[in-house]
Amino acid sequence: MFSALLAGVVILAAALLLGAAVMALSGRPRHSPVAPAAGLSALLVICGIAVKLPGHAVTAAVAAGVALIGAFVLLGRSSSPAGSVRIGAIVAVLGAALLAALPYMVNGRIGILGQGLINDDWASHLLFTEWIDTHAGPTPDLVQDGYPLGPHAIVAAAVKVTGASLLEGFAGLTGAIAVLLGLTAYGALPGVREWMRAPAAILVSSPYLAAAYLSQGAFKEPVLALALIGFALALPAVGPAWSGGGGWRAAIPLGLIAAGTIYNYSFPGLAWLLGAGLIWMLLVAWRERDPATEGLTARLRLGERLRGARPALLAAVGIPVLLAVPEIFRLASFGNFEAINPEGEGPSVGFGILRQPLNPLEAFGIWPSGEFRITPANSGTPEIAFYLGGLLALTAFAWGLGRALARRELALPSTVAAATLLYLAALAFGTPYTEAKALAVGAPVIMLIALRGLLSADSIEDEEAPREPAAWWPPLHKRPPQTPRPNHPLVGVGVPLLTIAFVSAAAISMLLPLRESAVGADHHYQEMVRMRPLVDGQRVLFLGRDNFVSWELIGSEVYAPITNHYDTEEIPPLYRATPVNAKFDWDNVPVHPEFASEEFPAEEFSDEDFALDDFDWVITTSAASVSEAPLGFEPRLRTRDFVLWQRSGETGERRTLFEPLNPGALLDCSDPAQARLTRLDGTATAFGTLPVLGATWTPDPELSQSRPASQSIYLTPGRWEISLQYASTQPLRVTASGPGLPPPGLKVTLRTNLLFRGPSPYYPVGTIEVTKPGEVTFEAAVDDPPLVGRLLGSDSRAFLDQIAATRADPARERIPLSQACGRYVDWYEPAPGTPPAALEGIPGPVPHPAAED
Repeated sequence: MFSALLAGVVILAAALLLGAAVMALSGRPRHSPVAPAAGLSALLVICGIAVKLPGHAVTAAVAAGVALIGAFVLLGRSSSPAGSVRIGAIVAVLGAALLAALPYMVNGRIGILGQGLINDDWASHLLFTEWIDTHAGPTPDLVQDGYPLGPHAIVAAAVKVTGASLLEGFAGLTGAIAVLLGLTAYGALPGVREWMRAPAAILVSSPYLAAAYLSQGAFKEPVLALALIGFALALPAVGPAWSGGGGWRAAIPLGLIAAGTIYNYSFPGLAWLLGAGLIWMLLVAWRERDPATEGLTARLRLGERLRGARPALLAAVGIPVLLAVPEIFRLASFGNFEAINPEGEGPSVGFGILRQPLNPLEAFGIWPSGEFRITPANSGTPEIAFYLGGLLALTAFAWGLGRALARRELALPSTVAAATLLYLAALAFGTPYTEAKALAVGAPVIMLIALRGLLSADSIEDEEAPREPAAWWPPLHKRPPQTPRPNHPLVGVGVPLLTIAFVSAAAISMLLPLRESAVGADHHYQEMVRMRPLVDGQRVLFLGRDNFVSWELIGSEVYAPITNHYDTEEIPPLYRATPVNAKFDWDNVPVHPEFASEEFPAEEFSDEDFALDDFDWVITTSAASVSEAPLGFEPRLRTRDFVLWQRSGETGERRTLFEPLNPGALLDCSDPAQARLTRLDGTATAFGTLPVLGATWTPDPELSQSRPASQSIYLTPGRWEISLQYASTQPLRVTASGPGLPPPGLKVTLRTNLLFRGPSPYYPVGTIEVTKPGEVTFEAAVDDPPLVGRLLGSDSRAFLDQIAATRADPARERIPLSQACGRYVDWYEPAPGTPPAALEGIPGPVPHPAAED
């Protein structure tokens, strides 16, 4: 935890110092609320460029250090007002940091946010971050496609400076972003009493949808939201240039924020900034129009304004263009990214992690569900609560927007207008994925506008409001001309009540996804890291479920027979994954690369489709409920959950019966096609005793800390190895007892396992010695969450699938094929020289082409 905190502090301090220097350079107060966005943007650009140079992450850290020294020198020579540290700002910093740390505190560990339950995109982010530093192994697919790597470069540099792990570095980045958003919001709420200003800033740092994105490890959308608010707050400073001509220095923050956006979000991110800027320019021109002039263009004086503002416009456009030169080719290739391309193919293209499009009401801050992807109709919360909350949030936002417009404030309304237009464009021409991102980016802006209005904040820096708001404000208020403005009951009573209701509901909504967030443990990562030196630079076949394996084994080419979208290549499998399970087993891999069959002709395969013969290294789980390793493979390294196998010889003619999800199958000689096998020369490797598979967990295979589950299976005397398919957010306690199981029976604790986005392999549980036949009852219970989780009402969860008992004495025996009738056959090997025609018609799997990714 300390290393994560240190990494966050380093990133935060660097961004604030650089931001203060940028403000001083632009001739504005260094404590401006624009500074956090400008400083982080500067850091994105510096690290994003430097990480491409020799030395990579070290060079990025050095470049950032040199920039910070330059910032110190600049601030020492600047006459820009420094401001003072306020208690409210400190409270906002601590509150925003605490919110960002809440998922880790609820789960009791630093790990991968959102793993398994929602979003495994950190599999890519971790791989990218380590790759840009080491360049180990092949270039990740998305990096080739132009994926922006500015945040990854910051994390890589921070890790070098602090000694934190990558997981801790990303935790630090997440916290720093939330704090920077909180400080920006605090600065954008001038005139609000301190006891209300700091909590409001905290709420803006993580409104519901931003908190939901934070809880699943998404950091690019919060960074873009910070850039968008900072850009809006920087617009009024260039007002004099747009109104009648002025200097260019005030446009420096605009240009730098735009450049940082390119390194964070590539060119799509510029759409928010460009839209906000253009709308603001038009609204200012309309507000200052000359009614006496004929023609709209003449009234707005657009030509005159463009000529007068040329220096500022050149700075705002020239800075990002110049700084984006190192990214120019990557920008061009990023347009083919499938998630933003509505013309892609496949059922998940355009949806990403979503199940359906998000409800736009979520962006307004009140949504009574810990799961942001759920529809009101499918939630356990009464459906009416979602719409009443949405109505309350819309009312608060309408009040804030109305007050801003009545006071002739244009910067933030222009920004929310741009966000709205982009959401509508995504709705019409984009994908649900881009719609959701538009909502997430706009959520903090919406919250800031609502709270500024409800708390009667003063005008933001450089945007002076008129002494009297428009005559129509507040609404429902009518007064005769030339009379003093009375205090309408709507203002004196209604607004405080609305504020209390809105803030309370928004705060509760914000906490829901944070307390329910999943944080993965790093046990499997630590096990895989032990294998890295052995398989570095080589081709590895992975027979498990782990979306992070390409990062964990960076430097190697990792393949699997199960589709994995995170830079793991798929090979042709013998069994395609079903909706509820898949075969993580040696027997799901063709032995030889001759794949053609009647079902799938040769042209459906490519030269890059590999078989078992093409691998010298294979990783399986260490559970007993798997097929025996083929001939020619020996264990090289065993960890608690995995075995690394190394080729030591030829595989041979290994064949299997049809065994979709199991490690073997009964040879049924009443079937003439199977009976033909017993008339061939060769051997069968059969289980000594039929493996025993459990049935159903009661009362439910989905557990919480207050609801354990159990089931009984019948076992004969002997030593049995127990395996389990499971996932759990906290350690899982498994016990076994029965009349034939001497005390203490079995008492083990399985580690947290969140590798369950889809089917799961078996993991080892333990070994039991049964002394007499009978029922053995297995009970499973998940541990309570840590204290913080319990205080917030968080649940521990576990999901149990099949439990299996495999006889250990002997596990397998080799018999002639002629004696295999009725035996549970793992695999068989025909005698050398057996003609192919003799094997025709015997049931068995055929290779399926690798799935399109």
